[in-house]
Amino acid sequence: MTAATIELSGRSGGPVAVPGEALEDLAGRVEGRLLGPDDPGWDDAVRIWNGLAATAPALVLQPASAADVAAAVGFARAHGLLLGVKGGGHNIAGTAIAEGGLTLDLSGLCQLTVDPEARLAHVGPGCRLADVDRATQAHGLATPLGFISKVGVAGLTLGGGLGYLTRRFGWTADNLVEAEVVCADGQVRTASRERHPDLFWALRGGGGNLGVVTRFTFQLHPVGPQVVGGLIAWPFERAEEVMAAYRALTAAAPRELATWLILLNAPPAPFVPAAWHGRRLCTFAVCHSGDPGDAGRDLARSGPSATRSSTCSAPSPTPRSSPTWTTPSPTATTTTGGPSSWPGWRTACWPACGSCSPTAPSPRPSWACST
Repeated sequence: MTAATIELSGRSGGPVAVPGEALEDLAGRVEGRLLGPDDPGWDDAVRIWNGLAATAPALVLQPASAADVAAAVGFARAHGLLLGVKGGGHNIAGTAIAEGGLTLDLSGLCQLTVDPEARLAHVGPGCRLADVDRATQAHGLATPLGFISKVGVAGLTLGGGLGYLTRRFGWTADNLVEAEVVCADGQVRTASRERHPDLFWALRGGGGNLGVVTRFTFQLHPVGPQVVGGLIAWPFERAEEVMAAYRALTAAAPRELATWLILLNAPPAPFVPAAWHGRRLCTFAVCHSGDPGDAGRDLARSGPSATRSSTCSAPSPTPRSSPTWTTPSPTATTTTGGPSSWPGWRTACWPACGSCSPTAPSPRPSWACST
């Protein structure tokens, strides 16, 4: 990319004029691509999951290494630029994109290696959850991740990371062993419990603004090769009864059984009876990651048994049902809400959830989860 002086958003909120020579110098010092709005690949580089929060940067750098990231961080610091970092682009607020500034698109940093002997996975910030699932399950191993296979590993981990294996093995951040981080001073540091422990503590759930992570190392656990999982659904009219059963189940269930309550409009999917398409349902999403022989006993307590609209629970290969689902990306007019964890969920919450869900404008599900 070549340009004359270009105006970018500064950290102080005002515009910053960056000479073309400075941009050419940056482009010459990195292995990755420096993109402008007219360059091939721009649309993919700036696309995020929540179209309602979409904005546009002035420039995008697609780094090929931690050294490239360090060069970009140093460039932004030297010129006082607004800097954004995009991993999977799934953050609902759209914070990956620095509006009018410089955005780092880390999608190319997708290196992934598994050490089955040490039970560790070394994961680049451009990897999606499905990438990690596939690589680790080749060895009968897994780490707690999220729910949706297209979510980026980086944002999930730095935000804490809740998923089907959390009840058994903790949050994603609990299973982070080490992180390679480019800090604001441009230095590349390795953070762990032994090295830079304060930085490591902050990274595990602290979100952004602590640095740009260029490698995650996760602890792995034996899981699979099959888990028992699926959906159990009831008519929405029974929501209060189902919610009461859900509260009792989650309080007594073994750690191998994860259950989420989902209020949704039944999709026209093959596993949903045609008579229920488009109707409001109260469902459990379940995942039993322990001995498949114990799943039937543990699931027998999964709520009211009469008049279920649909039951779809069966052994599945671990990457399909634990920890992530595959869903289409929303359009530019779609937004969504993530899971909510309510420990000690009070009965008083049920009428509010039940009354709001049927009138929600989005056809996508409303989640309430308790682990």
